[in-house]
Amino acid sequence: MKRFLITTSVLFTGFLAWSQTETINLNGHGQGLILDNSADDAGTYINIIDHDGKRANIASFDDNYRDDKYKNALQFFARNGKDMRFATSTDGGSGTNKLTILNNGNIGIGISTPYQKLSLIDGQLFFGHNSANQFESGRLRFSEFTNSFQGAFLHYDGSTNIFNIGVHNVNDSNTSNDYNSISIRRDNGNVGIGTTSTGTHKLAVEGSIGAREIKVEASGWSDFVFKNDYDLRTLEEVERHINENGHLPEIPSESHVIENGINLGEMNAKLLQKIEELTLYMIDLNKQVQELRIENQELKEEISTLKSN
Repeated sequence: MKRFLITTSVLFTGFLAWSQTETINLNGHGQGLILDNSADDAGTYINIIDHDGKRANIASFDDNYRDDKYKNALQFFARNGKDMRFATSTDGGSGTNKLTILNNGNIGIGISTPYQKLSLIDGQLFFGHNSANQFESGRLRFSEFTNSFQGAFLHYDGSTNIFNIGVHNVNDSNTSNDYNSISIRRDNGNVGIGTTSTGTHKLAVEGSIGAREIKVEASGWSDFVFKNDYDLRTLEEVERHINENGHLPEIPSESHVIENGINLGEMNAKLLQKIEELTLYMIDLNKQVQELRIENQELKEEISTLKSN
């Protein structure tokens, strides 16, 4: 008990010696330690000095401070190249570092040696709102300027339950100039590019798609046309179907395509089916032509023989 009183006395004397304008107020109304330096525009400081004279400071500056960059600021800083660490303990021990600020400015959460400006280990970075169905339920921006939205962003819209990946191409801070490039629906995971209306499609695109190559997985192909048991329509039957319906057999009509679109893989298979059927017609026609040539040659020989006699 005697040692505690001596330590308290030294600290109290140190505060009074440090500045004559400070007021130390210890009370039992939940305010704790109050340092009042309102009469001095130099700000209010708490200096924490270790055994070798190195210091850490907690400082508060009001709007009358002489340096504009410090006005209305509360600063925690360590001097002499020291790091700052914030720790918690559940057993009364030295505690575990929860937040670390290195002297190079790197900040670590859950890590004592952050190698980036912000390092988060074994945890989640949470963006949220205090109520549901809000447009601004979380937004992360990547900007080219400190005072502008120009760049890109990630945004969750709680009013529509859609996660947006977008860009901002104007040097301003007006959210109306945000362009949602990719939208992911929360209810089904469907993705829209240039649209949030995906229907039943896993990917919906409002606009054209340019690609060097597209691979479509198919469940079947049209080579059944070349099997012996395939019932190939006669050309007369094909002609009758065209006259009655206005399109080829097995090919959807124009009105159906306009209303429902086409399945790319299925349509390619149907078009190939028609090409293979056309090939069979041409093979059959070629056989008929060859037979006619033979008959024609035979007739020519007979006529030549008759003329010579």
